Amino acid sequence: MVQAQQSYNGSQNALSVMRQKVGDLIVRAPVDGQLTSLDAEVGQNKNKGERLGQLDVIGDYKVRVDIDEHYINRIYNGLGGVATIGSKDFKLTIKKYIHR
Repeated sequence: MVQAQQSYNGSQNALSVMRQKVGDLIVRAPVDGQLTSLDAEVGQNKNKGERLGQLDVIGDYKVRVDIDEHYINRIYNGLGGVATIGSKDFKLTIKKYIHR
């Protein structure tokens, strides 16, 4: 009986380790959206937190603009603005700024 209990406990521990490994394979995005590009190949290893692709948030819009170098020092995260499209005004906020 003791040997059967030890075997059972060993099997439960192995099962717990396998569940954890399977859980580590699940990829979770920080927001809900649609995956529009995937930067991964079969057999490639990715570290936790490493970029896998691009996720576009459904229902939100992204606006990209080229900024003249004269104004570049005035741009920062959180800066607001307004875009008029058609006859409707849309409030915009800079959420990520990449200087290239």
